Amino acid sequence: MKKSSIIWGFILIIIGLLILLRSFDIIYFSWWTFWNLWPIVLILIGISIIPMKDWIKTTAIIVVMSISLLLIVRPNNGEHESFCHHFFNEWNFDDEDWDDWKDEIKGIKEELENMGDANYVTLFDANVTKVNLDVELTDCDSFSIKNNTNNNLIFETFGYSSYNLQSNTIDNEATCSITPINSDSKMSKAILRLDPYRTYALKIATKSEYNNYDFSDLDVSNLQLTAVDDNSFWKIKFGNKNANATVQLNTNDELDSIQIMLPTNMGISVTASDISDLPEWNGLKKSGTEWVSDNYSSATEKINMIVSKTENIVFNIQRF
Repeated sequence: MKKSSIIWGFILIIIGLLILLRSFDIIYFSWWTFWNLWPIVLILIGISIIPMKDWIKTTAIIVVMSISLLLIVRPNNGEHESFCHHFFNEWNFDDEDWDDWKDEIKGIKEELENMGDANYVTLFDANVTKVNLDVELTDCDSFSIKNNTNNNLIFETFGYSSYNLQSNTIDNEATCSITPINSDSKMSKAILRLDPYRTYALKIATKSEYNNYDFSDLDVSNLQLTAVDDNSFWKIKFGNKNANATVQLNTNDELDSIQIMLPTNMGISVTASDISDLPEWNGLKKSGTEWVSDNYSSATEKINMIVSKTENIVFNIQRF
């Protein structure tokens, strides 16, 4: 019989004896500490592979196992701890700490399960004609803005997230904000629904991968979109109700493409500092410091757009 087989047999016997003695409260060791020492298995395998004399291997394995025992085992007398256990007790969990940690994780899980999907609603007074809305979005797979036929604002979330929706009305102007309670939360989808009966000034900071904004039936006079962290795609649809609106797109390096959809009769101008040397850009022609559509000068309805960064972003304009 090979000596290596005998050594591995003794190791299994020692481990079995340790577990048995712990079960009868003769000795104590923390399962968490035991798990933290799993790299010792790699050390033992390495010793067995290295070509050297058997007695050297045996000595090395005995030393490694002895150190391991010092690290995890102590008498179960309620008072005395081994030196190594005392040395490492500042950063190792004992069983009681481990149970507390599991209970805390269970509580967090239950809290998340109770949160789930949610709707946030603000009802506007009939005399409100303008709404200033500030939205801050957490990580999200997709975010869209749509019109809503009801006389209110609705923010729908799908996933484990929680938000604050605040609204204040002075005379005929309302100021609203939607902010996350936990900025690290993650949603699968979010939808903002706005009614078409008033004028909007929107300021939106989004962390969504896919963004689909339909303003074609909404009266948006001022729009500021900011890409925060990972944004892959923006689709923005304007309509005749958005004529003469000022649009500012604060892009970043993570944004891959922007698709702008416009009515056939609407003109568009784009200002971006990093395309100042281009005579033409994505179907737009240079006019002074701006890039404009062919129908910009003759169009009665126009969109004026400022883009902070266009490098490496596919910018596409489509008509409908």
